[in-house]
Amino acid sequence: MTIAMRQIIDQNDEFEIASCEKKYYKKCQVYTPDNIIKKLWTMLHQDKEYYEKVLDLGAGDGRFAKFGNYGEYIGIEIDKDTTNIDLPNNASIRKQCAFSLKEKDFDLCIGNPPYVRHQELESSWKKKYASMISNKLDEEFTQSSNIFVYFLAQALLKTKKDGKVALIIPFEWATRPSSRSIRNYINRNEWSVHVYRFTDDVFSKVLTTASITIIDKSDKTNSWNYYEIDPLFNITKTMEPTGTEKKILPYNPREDGLYSQRGLSPGSQKVFCLTEEERKKHNLEIGIDVLPCLVSLKPLSKENKVLTKNLFQKLYVDNNQRCWLVNSQTFAISNNLKQYFDTIPYEDRNTWTCNNRDVWWKYHSVKAPTFLYASAFTEYGPKIVINRMNAISVNSAPGIYANSKVNLYKLLDYIKAYDFESRIVNHSGKLKRIEINQMNSVLQEYIKESQFQ
Repeated sequence: MTIAMRQIIDQNDEFEIASCEKKYYKKCQVYTPDNIIKKLWTMLHQDKEYYEKVLDLGAGDGRFAKFGNYGEYIGIEIDKDTTNIDLPNNASIRKQCAFSLKEKDFDLCIGNPPYVRHQELESSWKKKYASMISNKLDEEFTQSSNIFVYFLAQALLKTKKDGKVALIIPFEWATRPSSRSIRNYINRNEWSVHVYRFTDDVFSKVLTTASITIIDKSDKTNSWNYYEIDPLFNITKTMEPTGTEKKILPYNPREDGLYSQRGLSPGSQKVFCLTEEERKKHNLEIGIDVLPCLVSLKPLSKENKVLTKNLFQKLYVDNNQRCWLVNSQTFAISNNLKQYFDTIPYEDRNTWTCNNRDVWWKYHSVKAPTFLYASAFTEYGPKIVINRMNAISVNSAPGIYANSKVNLYKLLDYIKAYDFESRIVNHSGKLKRIEINQMNSVLQEYIKESQFQ
């Protein structure tokens, strides 16, 4: 099992945790500030003075038990090394798996569940619990859900028919496809939802926008309500999750002829994406051993429209940026490239991607996209350039692939003028991120508009 998995472990509730897994606890545990917990309890007590039975999944040290008016608080925490606060007499913490809990019919489920990306979760675990949740929700629960979505599902399942769920979770659950089954389940039951998006970063180590999410099963209005909440807890209601009057960009699957695609994930940028100095050090030949690539568009300015050979040389090669992708997709590699791979220590290639290949360094064939763009931006939309350099897109530099019928400069101008800011939810702080299938939506809008011009 991976180190990420010990947050939930298995049905046997084992507690033999390796030292590396203990380190992971320290990395992923993020404690909620008292002022936010107090605010959450205040919001909960606005329409109900007392909650008989309270559940906290992923309770940590039990700090959510310090506030609030309740009869009994039961916290569930898998990490036996977590030191509890001085709990009230009517509160307790059980060291067990959150998904092996047998009790149900809680009046309230409160807390801040762990945040672990789905890529870090063991495949067998995801398959098991995604299937379990799918059956209980009668909705197809995707294995691409991050771990907090599993906890949200468990919270809904463990509360009474007229109970409440009040969690501090990433705002993304309200819009991302990976949480669609939860939203469908809520809509089917006609519960009301109130989502308060923090305008400032609440957790400095977590690169996602936090929210207070309250789901009221007793309110059968089937309403979704969105708010912004600032550091002083001033609350402003918004029309849409974007914070504007415009609906969020939909997530559409790609269509042939014009589509966006993620950049290559070779396994480790340090190993597979080299600087000019590293290329020369290992005598790797351009066009044979290495190919031009982009892992970031930061060196480019908003005014750049085309990535030419001269611009690539000036901004990337001469500035010793990681811009050369080792060309291990070929049938046979050169002796120099083989010698380079032989120098790589195991710890540098000990990644999920490398470990799941027949040959750790051999990736599938890729081609250069027509456009390169930055998925993240702070204002005015993402940087985008026509890829005359035929650079391979890597990781956070996705690409757009267009056939010969597409007018590249018209499409470029269309994307540069597009109002992304009003249709995308902040990812973290002021940082916005356009997902691949959201860019596909933009491309499909362009095709439709072009047909009527």
